[in-house]
Amino acid sequence: MSTVLSKVQAILKKIDNYVKGKLSEDEKDQLWVELCTSEELIDCLELELLLSHWVKMHE
Repeated sequence: MSTVLSKVQAILKKIDNYVKGKLSEDEKDQLWVELCTSEELIDCLELELLLSHWVKMHE
């Protein structure tokens, strides 16, 4: 179970880095491959993008 949790945490970190513009093109491609395996992960990306946009609007 902890392996699955570690994998999810790693993907969430990649999503965070993607939103912050910290991933290389290869890392972005790899992330999209991972995201395509789970609708829930796509939802996490959408939420992260919306929150990031909201924060920028309220600074």
